[in-house]
Amino acid sequence: MRFTISNFRSGFLPIIALLSLSTSVLAEDLRYTGDFSKQDSTEAVRAGRGTERQLVFLNFYNESNSQEYQYLESSIGDAVYNATIRKYSYSRIDKEIWQRYVSASRFKPADYFDRGKIQSVGDAIPADGIVFGKFTVTPEGIKISARVLSIFSHEIIAEAETVLPLSKDISRDLQSFSESLARQVAELFVPSDRGAIWRSALLPGWGQFYKRRPTAGKIYIGAVGTGFAFSLFSLVMWQTSYSRYRNYNPDHVVTPQGGTELIDPADAQAQFDRYASQVQTWQKITLVSIGVTFAIYLWQIVDAWIFDTRHAQLGKRFAAERSEGIFLILGGETRPATNANEVQNHGSGHFSFGLGFSF
Repeated sequence: MRFTISNFRSGFLPIIALLSLSTSVLAEDLRYTGDFSKQDSTEAVRAGRGTERQLVFLNFYNESNSQEYQYLESSIGDAVYNATIRKYSYSRIDKEIWQRYVSASRFKPADYFDRGKIQSVGDAIPADGIVFGKFTVTPEGIKISARVLSIFSHEIIAEAETVLPLSKDISRDLQSFSESLARQVAELFVPSDRGAIWRSALLPGWGQFYKRRPTAGKIYIGAVGTGFAFSLFSLVMWQTSYSRYRNYNPDHVVTPQGGTELIDPADAQAQFDRYASQVQTWQKITLVSIGVTFAIYLWQIVDAWIFDTRHAQLGKRFAAERSEGIFLILGGETRPATNANEVQNHGSGHFSFGLGFSF
């Protein structure tokens, strides 16, 4: 009766090494709670986005109508842009384009902080997200409220508030505020299926974290980790019982003729049978455990591929519609058009149209 562990050792050792190598990479990937780098966002574009994310940075609403700090109307948006472009890959829609729309729609200053009005800007251009906000000059300082609106989900996905002290140089405080908001812009980037697949293949649950599904990620990490640990334990028990069976040496007695014979052949045979049964039991448990664990491992890769959050589903749907869409702006309203190459303004009628393609 022969059993071997070599095949299972050769199967488990690469997995152990792979998990060890990927641990540090996972920690880095999750350090910013799922933020995506330029490489990740570019990958998302290639995997189905069609075009890079289109962001609009509106002028901030000068609620107190301060002439002294009027320059902040554009400076705040520019600061957030500079902080964001270093982290993510996207296209900034030119100011001239959205200014044509707000001019055609006869925006008032307060409309720059009106969520419904801002949504109409994103729908008409079209854009994936809009950074907007307001600031108020008070005796305590400059109170700034900033928002990031996701156009396809109609939700505020990031917001930040701060009070900058009144001083001659507020650029450093403004930079710090912009960095905090920029880190939240990652919510606009829809994770790619390809990125989720290779992450889950490398380390179970990583793809779910990448797709903003931390609960599912934790479940798969626990399930595969538990299965792996139990499989390893079963394998050890299998080999231990096999070693006990192979090394079992029942008591013998020397015969008068100088030979040896079992003292109790029936008891010896019964003990051999018990050891053999233990070996077969742990062998079956090990094989079943490995099979179930491997099945869970494969399923969590499929899960990372086909399941998305509501935000990601809306983003992909919006991307598909935009890649095929032709948009016409008439008097501030949007409807499908038939032909154009870029957003243009045709004078007093406030007529403009645009065409977006994806290849």
